[in-house]
Amino acid sequence: MTAYSRREWLIVLVLSLGTFIGVLNVYLLTPFLGLVARQFGVSEAAVGLLSTVYSLVGAVVGLLAAPLMDRYQRKRLLQFGLVVVGVGVALSAVAPSYTVLLPARALAGFGSAFLFSCAYAAASDVFPDANRRNRCIGILYSATGIGAVLGIPVLTQLAAAFGWRWAVVSLLVPIAALTAGANLLPRLALDARRAGMLADYLGRYRQVLGHTEVSLLLTVSLLRNVVWTVPLIYSVAIWNGLFHLSLRGFGWVFSVGGVVYFVASNLAPAVLRRVSPLRAFVAASVVQLAAGLGFGLTTGSLTGALIVFCGGIAGSGPVAIVALNVLLQDVLPEYRGAVLSLSGTMGEAGSALGGIVGGLILVTLGAIALVPLTSVLIPASVLVCWLSVRRPVRVAQPAERAEPVTA
Repeated sequence: MTAYSRREWLIVLVLSLGTFIGVLNVYLLTPFLGLVARQFGVSEAAVGLLSTVYSLVGAVVGLLAAPLMDRYQRKRLLQFGLVVVGVGVALSAVAPSYTVLLPARALAGFGSAFLFSCAYAAASDVFPDANRRNRCIGILYSATGIGAVLGIPVLTQLAAAFGWRWAVVSLLVPIAALTAGANLLPRLALDARRAGMLADYLGRYRQVLGHTEVSLLLTVSLLRNVVWTVPLIYSVAIWNGLFHLSLRGFGWVFSVGGVVYFVASNLAPAVLRRVSPLRAFVAASVVQLAAGLGFGLTTGSLTGALIVFCGGIAGSGPVAIVALNVLLQDVLPEYRGAVLSLSGTMGEAGSALGGIVGGLILVTLGAIALVPLTSVLIPASVLVCWLSVRRPVRVAQPAERAEPVTA
């Protein structure tokens, strides 16, 4: 596989910064729930509601913006999203009350709808070769792990030293860097014979949502995000509840899992060079299913649970996610941005559904059932994915071509 040039590495760094900001923005206030609640005189549950509002707004905007993702230059849409996120973050930092903080986080969710879809779609724009593209996608996913594992502790330390508002403000630094760096992305040769705005908008929706393979893969994305987010949302209930870990001990578990996630994300492209995305998805899903079902049997041993969770779930999950992203990239190339935007919408919907499903399981059956029961959705995702790929897929001609990246 040909190595990246210096300019290509800069572009990969820029796109990685986009996914890093995206995931860190999701958890921006999570470490400060108690501080924010006390300052504004509201409950921690009310502050937690901000994440739900953020996700819902992001999902709605991602759904509505999907047809626009391939109509306009990718880098301009990315910069637009970054500006909106930046305004939302700045308002969050200076919010004098909870009533101001709520729309500020909604605004940040609005802008975030453009970050992930633009970053992943740009990977195909920059690297037409599948192996180089897949390597870039693996790096982008590993950047999300860095955002969670390193970004959150850094925010926590900044809050401890300077207060939570300054910790929030610090996110504006990478946002500004990415806004400038987005100019490195190649200019797309968009179709000049476009219909009117409304006709083109509706036509793109019909093309994407009417495509059976796309609909099936979006269903897979929804199911996988439910499976993936439940252990994250209820991680404290799982580890502290089952093993009575201290906050520091929980932090170590989170860090180890993040390191495994980072390594697996970067190994996924190597796996995809040897097997098809479908086979990689199925194999990784089987491993994750076995680990998820087995997790409920390891509650008597913290070491055993850590090995099963980090080795089986955190290790196989990224391979399945990268393989799914590759399938989404290739299913309808001329509307790649729209497909990935809708995939992001399914991700947000999956997170919200995971919160509801996980909450019901936690209340009725306890923390021990969270991972095993949500793992039963994995076979359904494998079946739907298999059906989508086994159908005859027409060869689509991209509606846009990127200028080649020169060294």
